[in-house]
Amino acid sequence: MIELVWDSARRGTATTSTGTTLAVGEDVSWSPENLLALSAATCLMRTFLHLASGEGVPVLGYVAAARLEPGAVSTGTVSVTSCVVVPAGVLAEQVADLCSRTAAASPVASMLGDRLHHVSEISMIDDEPEE
Repeated sequence: MIELVWDSARRGTATTSTGTTLAVGEDVSWSPENLLALSAATCLMRTFLHLASGEGVPVLGYVAAARLEPGAVSTGTVSVTSCVVVPAGVLAEQVADLCSRTAAASPVASMLGDRLHHVSEISMIDDEPEE
């Protein structure tokens, strides 16, 4: 649960059920548009990591960039580009399959539907330490 209390002007303080607070609105770091993009990116990350763990795919890194693409109410979209880093020994097809299933399994992505544009890149690196 999130509680939102108006502070002044066009901003407020959001509080989670654990007591964590966040300033939101105008003239603060987190606008509603930022939060929507963050929500989509975070849910995609969490979903991907859950699916990868369930299939025993080791993940060495995950980064994403997200933004709200301006447009009319009926055409605005959230764009998320993510990069997944896995060890070189993992099958690229398996990771690509996980990436393609992530949006369908993500609750936030499902709610956004066609308004979400998600692209995943896969990077495979040798995770052996160099001598």
